[in-house]
Amino acid sequence: MRYCLSQLIGDGTESSPFDAAAALYGPTWRIDLRGDVTQLAGYMLCAVDTPSLPNDSRLYDLGDLLDGVLPNKVLNSINTRLGITLAAKDLRRILPELLIQWAGAGKWKPLRPTRQGMYEIWLRDKVYSLPVVAGGTTITETFNTADSDILGPNLSWTELEGDIDVVTNEARTTGLTASAARAESALATDDHYVQADVLLSGGATGGRFVGVSARRRSDATNTYYWFALDDDLDQVRVYRVVAGTATLLANPSFIIVMGTSYLLKGQVNGSSLEVWVDSVSKATATDTNIVDNLYTEIRGRNNNAGQYARWDNFEAGDLAAAAAAQNLMMMGVGH
Repeated sequence: MRYCLSQLIGDGTESSPFDAAAALYGPTWRIDLRGDVTQLAGYMLCAVDTPSLPNDSRLYDLGDLLDGVLPNKVLNSINTRLGITLAAKDLRRILPELLIQWAGAGKWKPLRPTRQGMYEIWLRDKVYSLPVVAGGTTITETFNTADSDILGPNLSWTELEGDIDVVTNEARTTGLTASAARAESALATDDHYVQADVLLSGGATGGRFVGVSARRRSDATNTYYWFALDDDLDQVRVYRVVAGTATLLANPSFIIVMGTSYLLKGQVNGSSLEVWVDSVSKATATDTNIVDNLYTEIRGRNNNAGQYARWDNFEAGDLAAAAAAQNLMMMGVGH
């Protein structure tokens, strides 16, 4: 077995997909280190089932051992080629450093979860076990408190638009305009999910929607990803909203029954977005425009007098892999 950094071949079409040049020389296992998997430029870290690699300018041979100190020449070349500074000296411990520092939005795809709550890195065989995931942030809100104009009691909230109150142990819109409230508890990473039990109480068609938002900014600027049930069009909708300008990313059909509670969940993982209703995936989308924001919110409207949009059992949290990354960085992987 030989390990190498490999440039890519192919043109990205169905007949000639991108692949590691190393695959020309034997059965190959890969970890994609490109930040953008739609581009030819970049590297894959490969294990090739061969006793030796040829002199190919597209390959940089890293030897046949996962353990043992790599020569400084090899370490310096990795640093130069990838534009990073590695702390680890052996290939086994370099792997998680590469995933954290350089691999971009797709960096956690090589991880496999275990029943014990750990994550493992595989390159044909298991090469690294990450610590039990802990240290990511999860926030919850029950709204189980006396009727009040102030949302709570578990989290602090800032109402950004309209009016949302606690009524009979749930959050409800109280007017006819769009309303939104941000949970003032930052998550640890921008790879996170947000969910709530949502409901539209009734009324005539027109101006009825309810949803949750991820990667919300911490200020008054309306920038976030929004996952919503839209009764006007009978759709599940995924939006990108940047400085108040909304762009529709996905809108599959979904019949919304008035007075019925749905568990609505939205998730952002790198550039990948997904929305679920009652634990069934309804849509996916890809977008790279909103990054780094760590807040979540509830957002909705019912433009019918006496009716409302409602949220209950709100929850948001970091994705397990993102939390694992935080742990590794705090532990100082490679030291």
